[in-house]
Amino acid sequence: MKEMPLEELIERSSFIFVVSKLGPFITKEDVPIHKGKDDVKYPPFTKIISHFEVLEEVYNASKDPLISVGMNKFLEGRITGKKIEVLQGNYSSKLDIHKLFYLEKRSKSYESPIYGPAKGSGGSKGMDLEKQSELIVFLNYNHGEKQFEFAAKSAYESVSKKAKVKKLVKEIKSNG
Repeated sequence: MKEMPLEELIERSSFIFVVSKLGPFITKEDVPIHKGKDDVKYPPFTKIISHFEVLEEVYNASKDPLISVGMNKFLEGRITGKKIEVLQGNYSSKLDIHKLFYLEKRSKSYESPIYGPAKGSGGSKGMDLEKQSELIVFLNYNHGEKQFEFAAKSAYESVSKKAKVKKLVKEIKSNG
């Protein structure tokens, strides 16, 4: 997996929110896959969904017409206080690889980006997500699924880093 620093994670993210976890925090759904009208049963793909309530917007790119297309009225106005569902990072790529393997018997690898701050920076690497009630999440919008998706694997950070994240967002997003 390709590790990325916080700066790159911010560049890849269209939405950065401070959130609180909701119960159940993680749910799983089976996504059936099939090939035409055949009767062969293929293993379903497991869609993993995290549930949050947005406490604060750190960055919201929904005003960009290229990003907001198809996002319906959900993001109009303030998102603070809304409940959101977030797909695992790289959801579409993982689903495509699952289908290729089972439906076409082709094996394909994918280098999944992961947020991995430098050692000693105190980032999410090693952070016990289960023990965090509030955290910062880095997201994009999956237009096909009409849901948010983590911008990378482990695309979350401790709220203790909020000031640093806000400073970097201001620097990176205003220059981008």
